[in-house]
Amino acid sequence: MSEEILEKTSFEKRYRKLRKSFAKKLKSFLLDANEANTHEIRTAIRKLDASLQLLPKKVQKSKKTRRFVKATKKVMKESAEVRDLDVIAARISRHPQSAARKKLLQKIEKSREKHAEKALHLAVSASKLSLPKPGLKDFPNSKLQKRFSKLLQELSERVNSSLPIVLDDPNNIEEVHSLRKYCKRMRYLFELATEKESEMVGDLKSWQDLLGNVHDGDVAISYLKRSKKTKEIEEMMATELRDRNHDYEKFVQTCIRH
Repeated sequence: MSEEILEKTSFEKRYRKLRKSFAKKLKSFLLDANEANTHEIRTAIRKLDASLQLLPKKVQKSKKTRRFVKATKKVMKESAEVRDLDVIAARISRHPQSAARKKLLQKIEKSREKHAEKALHLAVSASKLSLPKPGLKDFPNSKLQKRFSKLLQELSERVNSSLPIVLDDPNNIEEVHSLRKYCKRMRYLFELATEKESEMVGDLKSWQDLLGNVHDGDVAISYLKRSKKTKEIEEMMATELRDRNHDYEKFVQTCIRH
């Protein structure tokens, strides 16, 4: 991994931009918790969280920051249920029409409404909290760079540790999901250093997308396994498993090329 440079001035500028983006996307989510807005607010929270890890300890440990982080984590947890249901609905909708498909989609929609309502309630609470200010005035650039490099190194080690496990065992669902999360976090940190997409950021985004497809398949398969078995559902599971394995092989081939 090449040494990336993070300048305090540019970081502070991007951090303020992330705060504005979060506020805007939270407002959109509160107006309509549709699939797109759910995805956007989750991404905004993740990016803001990545930047918060670089702020001075006094800012990170302040009551204001801890309250904010706790509130957004609750939104993330509940909205994850909404996001999974959106994924499941999208994948099931690809299958031929049948009574089983219609019943599943109705059940998913009902469950989504319940979780979306909870997520919105938590988002309202988060919207009442002020976002942490950077507090970088007396924070030396050398310390910011040291923290940035340390976080990147930790994530790089996690990726390097997780990757062989995923390549060795295509059915290790938890590790696939973990590797995707490490790629996301690492990508968001790199993006704090530069506005231009580097080769590393491009690779991480590619891995993230490919692993995301695999994970979406795992989510859909898990849901179908918990459903009452019918011929139609068995056929859906077989198709989803085939597609999931195809997406996994695409990820493997991408890794081999790199």
